[in-house]
Amino acid sequence: MFSIAIIWALVGSNARGQGVRKASQAAGVRNTPQADSETADGTKSTVDVRVQSITGNGASGQVQPPEFDARNVTKTTGRARNWGQIKVLYDTRLEWTDQLTFHYFVLMLTSDPAASKTKYTLLEGDVTYIDVPRGNNHESVVYLHPNTLARFGEVVACAVEINVGGQSYEKTDITAKSGLRPGKWWTAIAGDPTVTVKAGYIRERGDTPFALVDYDNYQQVLK
Repeated sequence: MFSIAIIWALVGSNARGQGVRKASQAAGVRNTPQADSETADGTKSTVDVRVQSITGNGASGQVQPPEFDARNVTKTTGRARNWGQIKVLYDTRLEWTDQLTFHYFVLMLTSDPAASKTKYTLLEGDVTYIDVPRGNNHESVVYLHPNTLARFGEVVACAVEINVGGQSYEKTDITAKSGLRPGKWWTAIAGDPTVTVKAGYIRERGDTPFALVDYDNYQQVLK
């Protein structure tokens, strides 16, 4: 379970929820816009990016690495292990988008029978794409190394925040095991003593065995 402070922030009474919303408004936090959403006067407002979905929680977010037939190398007898895969589907409206930065947040539940409290690990990482053409069903995919899964446990929540042209677009997927409610949960749990934040564990596709699979179907990454 999360600490009392985070339970207050995420599961509190309606009055407390209103207080959180007011605080969010004061801090400039806004809801994620949707493509072609209606404005107050009933007209349509078009945004530059629409995030369709994000997936990657639990066993459904684990995949086997590709197998390659290589010559003149010594083959190991080790068994292939599952990688964690976080996938985002998104659309872009502009003919060309110079840069799209994806901020990933992955919450993992670490099982430790000796621990007095439930332990969580929050992984954070960024990927920036360049020269993204207009189109639908673009994919952004990042991975977690098998050792990351073995050490930190099951993915119970994942989210992405995209910044472009001064706008911010978010998408999140949570499970019951996370104890979270919808919204910018990665901000709400900041500072919780049961959550350890780590950077450098989210791997861009080009740094994994999946790099050469359908290479031309993915956007160019800024190095």
